[in-house]
Amino acid sequence: MKQLIEKYFNCETTLEEEQLLQDYFSGSNIDPELQVYAPLFRYEQQQSDEQLSDSFDERILSMIQEQPVVKARTLSMTQRFMPFLRAAAVVLFVVLLGNGLQTAFNQPVENTTATIGQPQTGNNVAMTDTMTIK
Repeated sequence: MKQLIEKYFNCETTLEEEQLLQDYFSGSNIDPELQVYAPLFRYEQQQSDEQLSDSFDERILSMIQEQPVVKARTLSMTQRFMPFLRAAAVVLFVVLLGNGLQTAFNQPVENTTATIGQPQTGNNVAMTDTMTIK
C-alpha cells in the first residue's frame, strides 16, 4: 500500500489504482502509519459525490452574455478644454513672474551707502526750525 501511495503522489497511478486507494482509506482497517493520508482520500471521495446543479450552465452563460450598461456623459466645451486652460494659466503665471523678476533685477541700483566722515546732503528734518507741530 505504501508503494501505491508513493506512486499516487508521483502522479503515476491509474484510475483503478486510485479507486483501490479510495476504497482502502474509506474502510476501517487502515494501517496506523498510513492514517495521516486518510483525510485526503475521504475529502476526494466527498468531492467526487458532489455534482453541479442542472441550471449551473444556464446561469453562467447568462452572466457571460449580459452586456454591461454604459452610461455616456455629455461634456460641454468648457469641460473639454479645462485641462488646457489650466495649463495655459500656469504658463502665463510663470511667464509674468519671470518677467517681473527680470525687470526688478535689471534696474540700476542707486548708491545709497553712507560713509563715515562725508557730509550728508539734503534736507535734515531734525535740524530745521521751520517745522511746526500742529
